[in-house]
Amino acid sequence: MSNVVDLSEAILTIFRDEGARGDRQQARLMWLIEKKGLEAFRAQVEAEMAGYGRGAVLDKAQPVATTEYTRRELLGVHAQPTAGLSRVGICVPSGRLSVTETRALAQLADTYSAGELRFTVEQNVILPNVADAQLPALLAEPALNGGRLSVEPGNIAGGMVSCTGAQFCGLGLIETKGNAERISNILEATMTTPKKLRIHWTGCPNSCAQVQAADIGIMGAPAKRLDPVTGKNMAVPGCKIFIGGKIGEDSHLSLEPVYVGVPLDELLPKLEEIIIEHFDGKRCGGTSRARRAGHAHAALADGRPLTRMPPPLCAQGLSQPPHPPPAQPLPALKRVRRRVCCGGHQGGRTLWRQPRRRACLELQRRPLLRAPRLRAARFSEDEEKRGIVLLL
Repeated sequence: MSNVVDLSEAILTIFRDEGARGDRQQARLMWLIEKKGLEAFRAQVEAEMAGYGRGAVLDKAQPVATTEYTRRELLGVHAQPTAGLSRVGICVPSGRLSVTETRALAQLADTYSAGELRFTVEQNVILPNVADAQLPALLAEPALNGGRLSVEPGNIAGGMVSCTGAQFCGLGLIETKGNAERISNILEATMTTPKKLRIHWTGCPNSCAQVQAADIGIMGAPAKRLDPVTGKNMAVPGCKIFIGGKIGEDSHLSLEPVYVGVPLDELLPKLEEIIIEHFDGKRCGGTSRARRAGHAHAALADGRPLTRMPPPLCAQGLSQPPHPPPAQPLPALKRVRRRVCCGGHQGGRTLWRQPRRRACLELQRRPLLRAPRLRAARFSEDEEKRGIVLLL
């Protein structure tokens, strides 16, 4: 571990100097390694580290483990080696934070962990060095109860990872973060699993979310469905599903998809089948499951973001479901104050040019976003009802 900084510096230096960073399709370290070959790349890294003159040593491989590997749990409350201190892992669904949630995390850090936050590769947050005496007050904070952020999210929602997706990435074939959070919340509300289930979403074959290493990997891909009106197969958003990836000492990559061409609106029942067949999952029976599933499916159909729900009632030993949280009202529709159009209409779409002043698009109270240089804007009645605001 003492040489990890030297190793990272050597790899980054080589990629900086020789990687195809100007080509977005090839701007990956894997393409540079494929071009050079693994052994040649390793030799170059060793030579670069030796040139630093810091005495760094690079082993050929990691020593064979003498004990069984157990991966640490990062979510929840866990004691630290220092007596009287604990770390608290907070789940951030899909790794996406609103302005309000970001400020809330900053306030929690200032209050309980001396202003320190640590981020994990699973897109979650850790508050370190929390005094044990302050744990009850921290766990009772409104920011961690009833909203999206939580300390104990459950085995399904807590293991979800998502790439940026088509909303903000030009390479994405599907929108990932919104779909991932909604479907994970539905599964969390209607199913139980004996251990944490890692479900990773990626929008394209670049696999930024590393779907091949997940228990269940979902990769954006083309799909088709028969149109009953025309009798033809129509292209719809879809995905490939990978099953059985592992991390740790007994790691394994699931390189070939088990299912291909699955339409996104047919993904939920397919995931339920996979969880039951491969991961010993169980459906929560009875009225509680029906009510919870009805709440989740209704939100999904309306396009509303789901708030985090408590663990399934069958796991809590309860018979009556709690009253679902009231839906938050959507912002009222505001009129466009100024519009700048270039080229008029093209193919039924109005092209908008970004003016000098900042343009923002607020959808369902999301943070304000900078508009791209050229945005195609065409809003349906349904989108207008949901409260889209375009300020230029």
